[in-house]
Parts: sequence; C-alpha cells; structure tokens
Amino acid sequence: MSNWELFKSAFRTSRLITYSVFLFTYIYTRFFYHSDNLCNHGFTCPFCGLRTAMYYIEHGRFADAFNSNKLCVLVVLFFAAAVIDLLYIVISYLKKKKA
Repeated sequence: MSNWELFKSAFRTSRLITYSVFLFTYIYTRFFYHSDNLCNHGFTCPFCGLRTAMYYIEHGRFADAFNSNKLCVLVVLFFAAAVIDLLYIVISYLKKKKA
C-alpha cells in the first residue's frame, strides 16, 4: 500500500470520527441537555440562539432560524457537506469491495 493510500485511509477514518463526535454532540445537546442558562455571562456570544435556530430548521422555519442566529447557515452547509462526504465514502467502499 502506497503512502498516498495510507493517507487517504487515515483521512477517511478521521472524517468518520469527526462526524461521529458531531452527531453525538448534537444528539446529546438536543435531547439530554435542557438548560436555559447556557449563556449567562452578560454578553452575546456567536452561539447564542443556535440551538433555537437548529430547532427552527428541523421544523422548516428557515427565516426564523436565520433571525435567531446567522451561524446556522454555516452549520447547515457543514451538515450538507458531511452528508455528501459520507455518501462518497460509502460508495467508494462499496465499489472497492465489489472489485
């Protein structure tokens, strides 16, 4: 196996681990962590309202999500890129297994 193949394999594995961590974090904060005192430090951080924005996106209220937090656009773009990347990984794995 060449160095390039090893690099691609390691990079694919690191992406899968990263996506798994993000998915676990999302599930944990969405369903198990219900605290209204997340931002009580006295100033607005970039993440204030992001959980509300994700709730609005899940229910198809995109204008409300954008008004809640502008960062939700980047989160949705990252999610779309992650889904496309995961599909690419699965398809390339299946092609390699078939050959």
